Order: sequence, then structure tokens, then C-alpha cells
Amino acid sequence: MLRKSHNDKLSLKKYKTFGKSRSVRLREFNYSLPYAYFVTVRCFEGRDFFKDQQLAQEVANCLLELKSKSKTKIFAYCLMPDHLHLLLTPSENQASVPKFMQIFKGKTTHIFWKYGFKGRLWQKSYHDHIMRSYENMHETAKYILNNPVRKEIVVEFSEYPFSGIVDELPMV
Repeated sequence: MLRKSHNDKLSLKKYKTFGKSRSVRLREFNYSLPYAYFVTVRCFEGRDFFKDQQLAQEVANCLLELKSKSKTKIFAYCLMPDHLHLLLTPSENQASVPKFMQIFKGKTTHIFWKYGFKGRLWQKSYHDHIMRSYENMHETAKYILNNPVRKEIVVEFSEYPFSGIVDELPMV
């Protein structure tokens, strides 16, 4: 029988990550660089808070207002009943993606409370994907816009009121 030494046990402990809070952001990466980012943030516990159309409209308006203030480009967005997809790029010398998301989630949580809800609106953190040069932003935008079609909420993506292309997509 193989026995583990005390040093082996110590080295195993440093790789143990379950039960600990970890950042899902890439270490050492500058999220203020003007790359395109595909971001998904889910509602707390997967709840469908945005079935409330007035709340959904105010949150969408907040997103567009923050976009203008921060000079962030939002190429496509879709606010589904239980999550939000964004395809965005921070402007140079403006808010980074994590800062944009922090401000957005804070402001929209206050809107959420204004509607009489209690507790958390959003899950902790969010998922981001830095678009690679070989990935097609137009295809990603189509994926985002067609989300309500895939979920059978609408027949055509243009019928869904809480999504759209805000800034023109760069030509490839």
C-alpha cells in the first residue's frame, strides 16, 4: 500500500477548490481592453423575475442608459425571463466589463426592490467569453437575438420587446 507523505497532503490542499469562492474572471487579463465580450448573467436561483414586463422594461432601459453613460458598445442584448445575454465592448479609457456589470447589477437590483421584491436579483458573478478573432460576432448576435425563439416565447426574434442590436456590428 502506498502511503502519502505529509508534504503530499500539503500539496493536495493547495489545489482543493471546492467549497471555496473563486473568481471566474481570468487572472492577469485586462477587461477594459476593447475586445468583444459575450456575457451571460442569470437571475438568482434561476428565477424568472423578468416575466414581469414592467420590471423587464425598466431593466432594459437601465442597460441602455448605462451603455450611454459608460460609452460601452452593446452590439446585441436579450433580457430573457431568467437571464441576460450581452455582446459588448468597453470603450477605451472607460469602465471595464467587471465594473460595467457591477454597476448594472447594482442599479437593476434597486429597480427590482422598487417593485416590491426582496433579496437578490442576480446570481453572484456572471459568465463571460472573450470573442476570439476567428469567431463571428454576427453569429453570436444572431444566437443572442434568437434566444426567445429557441425558448418558444416568440416566433420571430423581432417580436421580442427586450432584445436588440444597439450599436452597429463591425464588418468582418
